[in-house]
Amino acid sequence: MKKLTSDILNWRKVIWLNFGIENKYSSHNSFPWINQTTIHDGSGLDQICLLMAKKDDHVYVRGEIPDFVLEGYTRAGITLPHIHVLSSFDRTAYTTDLLAEEYYTQIKSLDDYKLVPFGTTQVEENFAESMGKAYFGLNAKSAECLNSKIYLRTYANKKLIACPFGCIAETYQEANRFVTRYITQFPLIIKTEYGSSGTGIFTVHTVKEWVFLYKHLQKLPNTIPLLIERFYYRRDSFNYQLLAVNKNVYLISIKKQQVNRSLSYIGCDWPDHSPELKHAEFQHAVEAMKSLLLQHSRDALINIDGIIDNEGVLFPAIDLNARFSLTSYFTLSQAIQDSSYQCFRFRYYPYNTVNTGRIVEITKGYRFGKHSEAILLCCCKEPTKSSVGRIGVLYASNHEETMNALEKKFLELVE
Repeated sequence: MKKLTSDILNWRKVIWLNFGIENKYSSHNSFPWINQTTIHDGSGLDQICLLMAKKDDHVYVRGEIPDFVLEGYTRAGITLPHIHVLSSFDRTAYTTDLLAEEYYTQIKSLDDYKLVPFGTTQVEENFAESMGKAYFGLNAKSAECLNSKIYLRTYANKKLIACPFGCIAETYQEANRFVTRYITQFPLIIKTEYGSSGTGIFTVHTVKEWVFLYKHLQKLPNTIPLLIERFYYRRDSFNYQLLAVNKNVYLISIKKQQVNRSLSYIGCDWPDHSPELKHAEFQHAVEAMKSLLLQHSRDALINIDGIIDNEGVLFPAIDLNARFSLTSYFTLSQAIQDSSYQCFRFRYYPYNTVNTGRIVEITKGYRFGKHSEAILLCCCKEPTKSSVGRIGVLYASNHEETMNALEKKFLELVE
């Protein structure tokens, strides 16, 4: 894997997280979001880009990075790249648009640099084309296609990949017929075509909940078609990453994922030793996904999510993100690849500034390569009046038991 990823790591890179505005839905009953536009600007989370950066790279972020976070990267053996802070405080603005406004001339003047955004839309494609630079990732049309939950479900059915029981509803009436037929037997997940990070995904347990959701979905734009699936209680969630380089595709990482009640990502563990991932049906899914990525003939990375239910049934491709995920930056981190640690764990925690002093004191004593355990603060999203802050922490050890104890110690001291 090191040989495969070294090509990417050795490029001279311009790196940024192109988060923007996402249509989310405000809280009501069991539904995480209904009818509310929330800004998802990546501030703080974009600090994680430093993991895959080298000394000559340029990383662009939406806010100042706290010194204690930068010190964490240094302790992990990462030589900090050129870091540029976007001056705009407009949280409604799209990051790539801000980059073009403020740093276009500078980026264009960087010879032999490749653009590495979090994901590709037509904005990033136009940005690269306007300055004659190559970029890493699928083109915008391919990314839109592969990000579609409807496309993935159709492809999985065609390739005989095990899928949750469900259907694609092309009309609201079709959705209503399916849900009312099965909702008394088991919970259902209602997915809009392009929902991500838990957005546009609704778990329905009762007829009453469905009647409420059904009424509101019809008021929202672009919610048809819908993917409706049986909700399975999970024993494990996992993510695997495929890398396309020089017209070949490789499986480069499998990580156990942690999600919260609304199915949003909160962390990962690796390596993932789930025995089901050695089964032929998982290997079949991987080969089918490799073929899918190969059809789009660009150097790119995609992330596929799967689950194992409480009875050990494997569904190896329930979602696909044709872009980086936050865990991708760990996979592509030279410092992590070069470390001697065998076990890693990444977690997001709620964060407030009162904790800062204790967090700094706790982490100062840990350094990659010097102990049997290590802590790295990967990112820190400051709390605001309207949102809770989040802090991203990476644990490393040679034994899972030691890592459990390390996390427990960290939480006891911080709380």
